[in-house]
Amino acid sequence: MPLSALLRCVTSCSVKHSPLAPHTTQGEYSMPELTRNGLSESRRYALLFARIYLFYALYRKELTSMALDKTEIKILSVLQGDARITNQELADKIGLSASPCWRKVRKLEEQGVIQGYRAVLDRKKTGSGVMVFIRVVIDCHSEAEAEKFEQQVTALEDVVACYSIGGDADFLLQVVATDLDSYADFAMSVVRRLPRIKEMQSMFVLKEIKPLTSYPIKSVR
Repeated sequence: MPLSALLRCVTSCSVKHSPLAPHTTQGEYSMPELTRNGLSESRRYALLFARIYLFYALYRKELTSMALDKTEIKILSVLQGDARITNQELADKIGLSASPCWRKVRKLEEQGVIQGYRAVLDRKKTGSGVMVFIRVVIDCHSEAEAEKFEQQVTALEDVVACYSIGGDADFLLQVVATDLDSYADFAMSVVRRLPRIKEMQSMFVLKEIKPLTSYPIKSVR
């Protein structure tokens, strides 16, 4: 089972402390009880420790970057700013000859560090004047149901990004629409009808202060 699916399963359970049992004295603590399913004490603690471990494993596996040398960082920084630059121009900027520069770029592509080259569009000039983030809570955290939801969301053109998140929601969707009426229709007739949705909350973007255009590059050997 993928870490993200396991994380959803575990984070669906919350822990609270029960009042002091009759046989306990002041200064002693009662065992924590899980607020769902009436699980045994050992099972409750197993889930709690599993939750901690999964967060740790998720960060180690998905949030750590590969080691990059200083020249590779220079290449990536230049390409994030202008991917149409020629190889010779790139080589001149980073202080390499053309052939070694081309080989390094090729290596970064093969390793998946560079995943593609795209044009950055002005969304308002292309008919997407409204941007909304939607927090989604689903009512079932099985791997199969989560994957079904993810597949259906991925197929929606107006959903430009989807993230599986921790906390009090399961997914965060980034949606664009022509105007408020178009968004309202999409949210109620399409998103709301996706499988297993229990709750959704729309957060409208009033102004883009710092839109995503590039990532910071910090990994150095």
